[in-house]
Amino acid sequence: MSNACLAMADQLTKAGHTIYLGSPGNKGYTSTHPFLMVPLPEIPLNYKRPFLEKIKGLLHRSRLFESQLASLELVTLKKWLASNEVDLVLIDQEMHEFILALDSFSQPFILISQWFSTWQTKGNLPPNSKKKPHYNRLDKLAWLRSKWIRKITYAGQFAKQFGHTRRAFLYYMSKALHFDPSRFLSFQFPMPFSYQNVPILLTTHPDLEFTTCPLPMVKYAFPMVLEERESYTDAHFDEPFKKILRAKVESNKKLICVTKTSMKGGDVKALITLIKALSSNENWISILGVGDAYDQCYNREENPFDNVYIFKSIPQLQVLKHADLSINHGGIHTINECIHFAVPMLIISGNKFDQNGCAARVHYHGCGVSLFTKQIKTEEIKKTIEQVLLSKECKNKIAMLSRTYHEAKERNHLASIIEEALQ
Repeated sequence: MSNACLAMADQLTKAGHTIYLGSPGNKGYTSTHPFLMVPLPEIPLNYKRPFLEKIKGLLHRSRLFESQLASLELVTLKKWLASNEVDLVLIDQEMHEFILALDSFSQPFILISQWFSTWQTKGNLPPNSKKKPHYNRLDKLAWLRSKWIRKITYAGQFAKQFGHTRRAFLYYMSKALHFDPSRFLSFQFPMPFSYQNVPILLTTHPDLEFTTCPLPMVKYAFPMVLEERESYTDAHFDEPFKKILRAKVESNKKLICVTKTSMKGGDVKALITLIKALSSNENWISILGVGDAYDQCYNREENPFDNVYIFKSIPQLQVLKHADLSINHGGIHTINECIHFAVPMLIISGNKFDQNGCAARVHYHGCGVSLFTKQIKTEEIKKTIEQVLLSKECKNKIAMLSRTYHEAKERNHLASIIEEALQ
């Protein structure tokens, strides 16, 4: 989310606003973005402790939570906000401890969400659902199933940690700061809470939603893509990339960008199947960033493929700028970057968090094709790649999304939302 926040900060700075940036421990921001920084302490997120400490925590949980609340140094934050005359805070909706604090200070704030609509409304489904909406009882069953899975998950965490969980701490904190807990939305994505009756800004494209049901206090900022950013790159990337770009221009090859950096364990088999499919067509040239799977799927000295280039990490924006197709696992930030550069997608869902829901929306709206199985076959992948590359519908749809996204940036859409909130 840090790159999205930097993109928001860049846009608002250009619109004439004074911007401060804060991240717990001030992580995630580089010297290339010299914004003024907000002093924020670390949020304690690790509640895993040895067994004897769990027993002790069970007996003295209130004392532990009191100490934890003191470590957040909320008085210091309150004084800083007042001394710098901050008019409005934009805050990631997962920074719950500071959200409760801002509410207790009567400090105006807007939540930032990187996801599509997560609310149970007509025509919408949970973010982890692979399905398209049916507008009937099946949709309600999907929400009920999601709710009970989360209830069971919370109960398991509570028992395993003997009551010392972030969710339990937030309930304690809400009581201490006089935050009405009925404003928490429980058993819903993301864990452990989302909120109601709080203004929220979604950094997704509204035309990729399932639902058109308007929600009070919810606005769309459109995707936030930071094109000028530092990125870690494989030391052997630059020369092959020049060769690839020459081949794309001179031989009219289709450039395919593959980012599957979240693949673990058994996913490597699917990745190797994908590599075989990509190597089978001499009119395709592919660049892959495979993360921790690199050593398992590639030997630089024995690379059997002339048209497949495999790296542990790639500068994704640099590659997408020239790509004809993106193959990814359904991460929302990659989808937003594909919209930025108008690149059609083949999504092989990673089945994590909201990836299924993102993939389902891309497929439903026709700007790509999505697959939800790990047992992919070479021929199936080849046919699907050809389908997307040849599809005028996919190209036209992603081009339309890209056009409306860029138009929103050009008319300072984000700044207009913020200026309205400041009135």
